Amino acid sequence: MEELTREQALEEAVRQAQELAEKANRANEAKSELLTNISHEMRTPLNGILGLADTLAADSLTEEQRHLVAVIRDCGKNLLRLINDILDFSKMEAAKLTIRIGDCCLGRILNSTESMLRTEAENKGIGFEIIEGVGLPATIRTDPMRVQQCLLNLVGNAIKFTSQGYVHVTVSLDEIAEKPAIRFDVEDTGIGIPPEQQQVIFEPFTQAEGDTTGKFGGTGLGLTITRQLAELVQGELTLASEVGKGSVFSLVIPAGLDVSQQPSLNRHQLPLEPEQSLPASDTVTFSGKVLVAEDVETNQIVIQSMLDQLGLEVTLVQDGKQVVQQVREDSFDLILMDINMPGLDGLAATRLLRKENVGVPIIALTAFAMEGDEQRCLEAGCDGHLCKPIERSKMFELVSKYLPARSDVTADAAPSIDAKIPEPDPVGDNTSSSVMEQESDARVINWQSLIDRLRDEELIRDVLPVYLKDNEEHFRELTEALQSQDLASVASRAHAIGGAGRNLGALALTDIAHLMEIAGRKNEIEETKRLFPSFKREIEKVFAFMSQPDWMDIAKQQQMATANEG
Repeated sequence: MEELTREQALEEAVRQAQELAEKANRANEAKSELLTNISHEMRTPLNGILGLADTLAADSLTEEQRHLVAVIRDCGKNLLRLINDILDFSKMEAAKLTIRIGDCCLGRILNSTESMLRTEAENKGIGFEIIEGVGLPATIRTDPMRVQQCLLNLVGNAIKFTSQGYVHVTVSLDEIAEKPAIRFDVEDTGIGIPPEQQQVIFEPFTQAEGDTTGKFGGTGLGLTITRQLAELVQGELTLASEVGKGSVFSLVIPAGLDVSQQPSLNRHQLPLEPEQSLPASDTVTFSGKVLVAEDVETNQIVIQSMLDQLGLEVTLVQDGKQVVQQVREDSFDLILMDINMPGLDGLAATRLLRKENVGVPIIALTAFAMEGDEQRCLEAGCDGHLCKPIERSKMFELVSKYLPARSDVTADAAPSIDAKIPEPDPVGDNTSSSVMEQESDARVINWQSLIDRLRDEELIRDVLPVYLKDNEEHFRELTEALQSQDLASVASRAHAIGGAGRNLGALALTDIAHLMEIAGRKNEIEETKRLFPSFKREIEKVFAFMSQPDWMDIAKQQQMATANEG
């Protein structure tokens, strides 16, 4: 009888433990749902703030007004980073954070990190440099988005806590479990961290000192998230620090492949990104009627402003019921559907429209950013998904995918290469040659890269005169800046030419423009002069090639020949 009682007691204990575990799971799910809802409520006004700031920035402003708008945008972006920290932490606790391992470009991770944080360091007057070790591979196998997130957190922290000196990122080869690894040492000359605080700072919602949040801001989640992300990609994060002298955070991740079999890293000659879109231009517009379902007035203003600038006819409604009514009464070419609206929500409205055999493309707009949101939108019948705050480049990419382009600039406006490349040459270049002097099989334009970006030959024809006109002006300004040794302007113009060249598939021009930009940023006048002849030759090649009436056919033939050779 006593033995039976013990068994019953054990069963009761197990039952109570299961109940406690279930309560804990429910509480955790409730917390994740709460954080998701908070994120939505915060992103909604933030969408308006950032969108209206972008709209203001495009207007003619005084220097003081431009500064104030920049402050608004910076504050909005900081708030968005805090929201993202909270969401990432919630996803990790709910084991819903997705890791996508694949081959990726190490140089692109480093270049992107540098471009996003260099200005922040320069504004504080501290040095910022990425130092590459020997033998680094061009390709690694990991989750590039999560690795870059780690680097942005670490470098951003280092800049935030450093008032003078420098922040250096040293990249080198290492090993994890006797397999090749990539090591990122983020070193700063900042305030340092006391020994007793060096483990505490990796705890959630914790910073090294009690008044740190007041001085520097933040959620206290950045290092927690970074360490967990490092572990999720099978890496590790460690710290060495001394108060008053600075810190070194070391992130080590598996290379994921045999580095000895990979080409060497060259950050200044990278392969083209397959998913890069042309940024919206004031001269590129589209035809079509767009129905926008959005219940927040500030968001309506922002979205309508973006679409107006793209030349589209916009109709605004505030809930799903009005969407269905409008579609029944009128025809539209595209529907932007907010998911969270009063009454009939966006997903329910989408299901109803699809049930009525409405085939208009529907794009879901949502402030939610949790795993599975996009899939739910697709299952409801949406064709795509945009997360708020909506970036102008994303809106342009979306519209260019579904609606036909038009342009007020005609082909007659295309500049003549003979008349427009400015002289004199600031470095006495006598080696430039025309496109007729090149080898007959020279690949000036990579057609595959170009069509992958714009996807529409008509849009390419519309964009071409704008490209030629803009880059004629950029090159003229770069030449004048080099003559006056204004290297900041050299870097700025080279950046513009390189970005446009990448979008148009001019890969050689993009590479040399990037080198010119780096030299300009480093204030290396002799290097910019050395690079200029090659830079001029490449832009002449591109202008001459694209000024030919049949250049698209030639580019296609060259692409086919390249494919056959492969």
